[in-house]
Amino acid sequence: APEKPRKPTPPVNVEVHLEVPSSPDPKEENKEEESDNVKADGILQRKIVKRPTGDLKASDKNWTRCHMCIKKGTLVIYKDEQHLKEDLPQFEDPILHCKVEVDAKQKKKHIFKFESIIGTEYMFQCRSSAELENWVTKIKEVRDHENSQIKHLNDKVGDGDLADNTLGSV
Repeated sequence: APEKPRKPTPPVNVEVHLEVPSSPDPKEENKEEESDNVKADGILQRKIVKRPTGDLKASDKNWTRCHMCIKKGTLVIYKDEQHLKEDLPQFEDPILHCKVEVDAKQKKKHIFKFESIIGTEYMFQCRSSAELENWVTKIKEVRDHENSQIKHLNDKVGDGDLADNTLGSV
């Protein structure tokens, strides 16, 4: 039997109304987000003691003025304030599992040593013992927070809480 011709269906008009909540200027949001992530910020003297690649230049061994920040779990070192404004870091080292300690054996005062998990080692000189204490405390706080986050994730994986979210458990 031949098929009956179908009647064309009339077009359906659908109106979609999307309400997008007004948000502040994206540049302002980024500034807020950025400032929330900066845990410490200041001008220090720095000296590189060791690099993981071993290619330490003579100039690295000298004390150099730098602008340093703790940002998003990372120690970020800028050559100067201009490089900071342009966000052009000279060095970036993770704080996770770092070693940080006051180094009283140095001839200079207010020195602390920082060694990252990747093997870079710096010495930093602060202007006062209060500033020294502040930097060491902030770095340890960030390090301990980062380490606890990793431990927390490892505990969840070990308990099987995250097993459903892994690629291998499809």
